[in-house]
Amino acid sequence: MLLSSALLSSVLLTSMLQSPFCDLCWLRDDSRKSTAVLAHLKNENELSERYLKPLVSKQKNLLNEWETMAGYKAEKPWLDMNGYHYKILNTGKRGVLIRKNNHSEDVVINIDDRAYNHDYYDLGNWSVSPNNRLVAIAENTIGDDNYVISVIDIASGNIKTKLCGEYADTLVWKSDEEIIVVQNEVNTYRPYKAVLRNINKNTSVTLYQETKPAWLVSAYIASDEKSILIQSNNHDTSVQYLLRKEELSIDSKAALRLVKPQKNSVEYYVDVLDDKYYIKSNKGGILQFTLLRMCNVNGCLLFNLKGRLFVGSLLIVVL
Repeated sequence: MLLSSALLSSVLLTSMLQSPFCDLCWLRDDSRKSTAVLAHLKNENELSERYLKPLVSKQKNLLNEWETMAGYKAEKPWLDMNGYHYKILNTGKRGVLIRKNNHSEDVVINIDDRAYNHDYYDLGNWSVSPNNRLVAIAENTIGDDNYVISVIDIASGNIKTKLCGEYADTLVWKSDEEIIVVQNEVNTYRPYKAVLRNINKNTSVTLYQETKPAWLVSAYIASDEKSILIQSNNHDTSVQYLLRKEELSIDSKAALRLVKPQKNSVEYYVDVLDDKYYIKSNKGGILQFTLLRMCNVNGCLLFNLKGRLFVGSLLIVVL
């Protein structure tokens, strides 16, 4: 019932903002740059904070009560990566991330310790480097959409790099010393820029920056663990760029390969496994998604030809 009410409210608000005859229409700002809208939202947030300030102690009491009433959460199965098994053990309130192989068992992140003394804590993401020596974590202790990213030496627990500011929780390792993160836009929290950070040199290279205000940038590693996809999308359209991990000797930005040019109302999402590309797409803009498969890739450039997708001279076949 609550979900239905929330969906109905969302539909009504959307229809109101799209109508030219409503008191709230001026709040619609697809550019995300209107000074009047931003000032109004800032003022409303400040009013809310002042109103809720006397209720802070009650909020904390309720949170403590909910935590003590929370049921036991079943542990997730082991996750296999780089020759190790990873798992979060249910110890304390938040748990401990451990890993083990045939020879040893280590604590990677003590989440309970890191959350200690924080009224709010969210471990948004974690990712271990290919050589198994470093772990990157994205943490939020405020409750907004900006995360602090830390790269930690697993053996010593020392922090090698810490990125404070406007960051999403995206963490994708390109090599043992390079990691792709995504920066958020100031004020809007929009993830808009994919950046390659070199941990040892403390340098950064912008791989992709999205200027369209309604588009969001993200990145993920494919199933083969050798291919990285950088993606930009809005509510019904996507575009992706491919970066291969083994291409370490060339400039990473220059190595980005466009998978398929952007086309309105067409979404596609790429995965790679066993030297084959798999693309899920609502080709032609229809609602149904179709899985497409490449016969062979051989590291060739992907490009578009008359609405069909090729790798080298090989045509995609529909499964």
